[in-house]
Amino acid sequence: MTRRPPSVPRPKLSRTQNLGAAQVQMAFNDEYWLCKTENWEGKAVMANILTLIQSICEEVLEEYEGRMSKTFPSYLRQVAPIKRAMYGKFLELLQTSSMEEEDRSLIFEMMEATDFRDKDLRGSQWLFEYCIRRTTENRSSRAKSRDPKAKKRHRGVVYFQGTR
Repeated sequence: MTRRPPSVPRPKLSRTQNLGAAQVQMAFNDEYWLCKTENWEGKAVMANILTLIQSICEEVLEEYEGRMSKTFPSYLRQVAPIKRAMYGKFLELLQTSSMEEEDRSLIFEMMEATDFRDKDLRGSQWLFEYCIRRTTENRSSRAKSRDPKAKKRHRGVVYFQGTR
């Protein structure tokens, strides 16, 4: 029987902080994970692992976007059965996605470490929730950049008329 990886609670943040890749990496900064990932400097670099997770989240969102609330499109605002189905689909796709076996194994362990059996515990499935939220934000940014009616920001472009 394989040993369950140590639980990794959701990082506590101040009101002014947002959860980001640096905080995720710090959460997985104990002896078990550092040994398993060669201090996150070997083949398993946190940014790459998060990219793999988010690419699977993209597929999950594509499949479930028709069933999600249009008024509240955020994953966190969906009903529990939809959330369970989306997480189940994520785990299913993780088994079949094209990636190195070490990465797949590591991601499964990371998901298990952040999916607490006690549902009252703060931050259950927090890594999945973080990645699905980032994927949703990226999709919405891409959609806005393609929308010709969206207000475009021009940063620091100044045109001078030459004086002669």
